[in-house]
Amino acid sequence: MSKAIASLLDQPERVIKRAIMKLEDKNGYPSHDVRHLAENVQKIRLKISQLGLDPDDTTAQELYHALIVKFEQDCQAFDIENNFHALDFQSKAAKAAELITDMDLPQRWVLKSTAAKNLIRQQPPKKLMKLLSYRSVESMLKRENIGKLVIAANRAESSAWQKEFSRKVSKQDSTAFEMRTISISSLRRLPGITDGAPMVYNDDVGVLAVAQNDITDKMRLLGLTILLAEFMMSLSGSNALTKSEVLAWWQDMDGLISNLGGQNVSLNIKDTSLNHAHQHGFTGRILSAGQSYFWKNLLSRYENQLEIEEDKLTYLTNQIAMIKAPIRQPAFEYVEDF
Repeated sequence: MSKAIASLLDQPERVIKRAIMKLEDKNGYPSHDVRHLAENVQKIRLKISQLGLDPDDTTAQELYHALIVKFEQDCQAFDIENNFHALDFQSKAAKAAELITDMDLPQRWVLKSTAAKNLIRQQPPKKLMKLLSYRSVESMLKRENIGKLVIAANRAESSAWQKEFSRKVSKQDSTAFEMRTISISSLRRLPGITDGAPMVYNDDVGVLAVAQNDITDKMRLLGLTILLAEFMMSLSGSNALTKSEVLAWWQDMDGLISNLGGQNVSLNIKDTSLNHAHQHGFTGRILSAGQSYFWKNLLSRYENQLEIEEDKLTYLTNQIAMIKAPIRQPAFEYVEDF
């Protein structure tokens, strides 16, 4: 079983075998790895059948392309379900944020707006000011959202600037902070700031920003909503998308990885969404979310977990959650454009 699981996770067999042996030993050898793998295969066969394919005669390429077609169809249905017809980034970001308001969104101890503004005054982000065409800090602070300014400054400025800003934050006393629900904003396209990752989070100000770039511009509403929900779910542990009828087919598929003819395909909706947005062909397919959840779900079967020094695959589960230790509170701030 270790060999099959290692193949699904693209990991060395010896690493997987050692981890599973320790888990089994700590828990009285319940053979959870065997059951987990068997259930994975059974669920995948069912999903392949539901896609109109033959579970005994389907290649990895055929499954991959069928998933992309299914996701495109669901994107269209999701738009109809939510009466959404816009294509521009700002509208998509705002609607995606609205759709996850039912989540139990987390709170953080974050800088008060006045404290964050004072820190920016003490340490002006000159590169960002130039990008935004501001000559004075006061003018920028008057017109722009402070949370998004801090996020953008940490992307635009040098590592030395970032380190010094973090040092200043750490020196603030408790009166500079408050408990506040994480808010969601959007960052319009800015060279060197919004390139790369579609989501940018800053824990100092408790703001998650959807960054406009080539990927988020191409993303459909469904894809953008999935990314937002995935991040917030990593903080709060709640599921944001269960109310959508369109997504019923994708439920309980987070950790499904198929291996057909020695080639892996992820049935995870986040992986499928990113493959769809990037327009990846089969050879460029993304598997990371499915692999992360496969390992996470296997670990969850064991009551007695590995010690930190024994777990060589921690990063697989850490790929799922970017931030931990949530404080739950059902409140929300809608998207505003930068």
